[in-house]
Amino acid sequence: MDQAYQHQQQQHPQQHATYGRAAGYGQPSPQQYAQPPPPQVFQQQPQTYPRQGYPQQAPQQQQMYHPQYHQQQQHMYQPQQQQYYAPNGQPLEYELPPSATPNMHPQHLPYGAAPSPHIQYAQPAPVGYVSPAMQAQPMYYAADQQMGTPTSLAVGPIASPASAAQAAAAPPLAEALRIDTSLPLDQLREDVRMSLDPLAHLQFVRYLVTLADEVAATEPDPRVAQKQMQLLHGEALKWVKRLASHGPGGLNGARTAPCPDASVYLAECYGNGMLGLPLDHDKAFSLYLQASKAGHPAATYRVAVCYEVGAGTKRDNGRAVQFFKKAAALGDPAALYKLGLILMHGDLGHQANPREGLVMLKRAAAAADADNPHAVHELALLHEPLSASHPSPPSKEIAHIVIPDPAYSLELYTQSAQLGYAPSQFRLGTCFQDGDLGCPVDAKASIMWYTRAAEQGHPDAELALSGWYLEGADGVLPPNDEQAYAWARRAADKGLSKAEFAVAYYHEMGVGVPQSLEEARRWYQRAAAQGNRKAMDRLQDMRNFARNAGNAAPAKRDKGDCTIM
Repeated sequence: MDQAYQHQQQQHPQQHATYGRAAGYGQPSPQQYAQPPPPQVFQQQPQTYPRQGYPQQAPQQQQMYHPQYHQQQQHMYQPQQQQYYAPNGQPLEYELPPSATPNMHPQHLPYGAAPSPHIQYAQPAPVGYVSPAMQAQPMYYAADQQMGTPTSLAVGPIASPASAAQAAAAPPLAEALRIDTSLPLDQLREDVRMSLDPLAHLQFVRYLVTLADEVAATEPDPRVAQKQMQLLHGEALKWVKRLASHGPGGLNGARTAPCPDASVYLAECYGNGMLGLPLDHDKAFSLYLQASKAGHPAATYRVAVCYEVGAGTKRDNGRAVQFFKKAAALGDPAALYKLGLILMHGDLGHQANPREGLVMLKRAAAAADADNPHAVHELALLHEPLSASHPSPPSKEIAHIVIPDPAYSLELYTQSAQLGYAPSQFRLGTCFQDGDLGCPVDAKASIMWYTRAAEQGHPDAELALSGWYLEGADGVLPPNDEQAYAWARRAADKGLSKAEFAVAYYHEMGVGVPQSLEEARRWYQRAAAQGNRKAMDRLQDMRNFARNAGNAAPAKRDKGDCTIM
């Protein structure tokens, strides 16, 4: 290390740690940035050439620069020698051409200092191949540094982003094994056995379960199918238990950490009675807790749910909230959504804090995906103005912090619906049917969204779709009594009282099914048992008609009598 650099390190240790890393000194910043360097900061880099004689762009050797010593000790700054490697791992030696002059680099300037107009600043050498064991990625630059100082280096296609120094100090990572299901099962089993990738082992477990399902669907002999399924399930169970307790090295003698994902999978098997295991909520809770201790976000959320409902453990709202908070801190979207509801409404005995709850819901909405779209729908409900379709006002505390915004509410409903959330799809169906939230009345769009929600088993959407088939839509959907009855029956079988009333009406009037007063009376009674006032009135009319022995005219088909649309 030259004398100028030693003096600089003693006089400016903080600056040395920040700006010295590009020349090979100091500790890199652990932060990651994804902003490219500012344009037109660096000038063209002079070329250097390898001794082998072939022309190519070579990394520029860099110097330290500090304006305090530049005037007096400029001659003391010499290029810092670095070692570079070719893509084949062989070391390369570079030398400057005779006409090249070592140039200062603006990344060594103090933060906020302007570059000197009398100095030619060179562009930093592009990072190519740092070492035979580590392929470097492009540098990222700090958003708050005008000079474009590189802050960290993302390395490796498998490793998470880390600095070059951290990557160099880290042990080599095992390459992820991609399971090739075209291989014979014995060969695939041996390949996975020798792998240290826990995800490969877990994929193999799922593959064995898939093979068992295929055997059950294709084997004509039930006894043979049952025997093969038991063998495959037994092997899958053996693999996942060893993976949960000893990690991927449990089958090849290597010492590895337990796999939290395997613990969660095994807990699901115990919780649902899969792979021939008996239903055991206590064991499932224990496995979820084991994975939670290893920092698994989804397992931590499920521990909280177990405490909330008392599955496998004693019900404890305090512990439930504690684990919901832990899972939310780990970034689990479901936990963020649940914690947001707890804070918004004061659930589980926790003190309400609507402002903080709204923040949690927004965080959950930002992380929403097809498995966790609920927070987006909840935010849409909060921002929707009061209307006939949305008659429930929020609490006073929530109303003070949420401003109704129909356009934003519609945007959120659309986002959630596109993620496949059935309640949002149903709400969009009503918006396009009735013109809510600024939507145009559009029968085609309404039927489309109703259909998407009904295909997922949403009972209100099934009943609404029944109404469209009952009345039809000009140029879009012709009336179809059979389809109207079929969709209403699906909703009625789920216990929706309005659908039960519709099915009773269809039986009474013979819509899509043969007319039957007895079936109509039975369905009216089911709807009336849930407090449906129209069903009660209709039963009274039927009793009056029976007492008068035909003096009163029977009911006629009138779509106004059946409130479906």
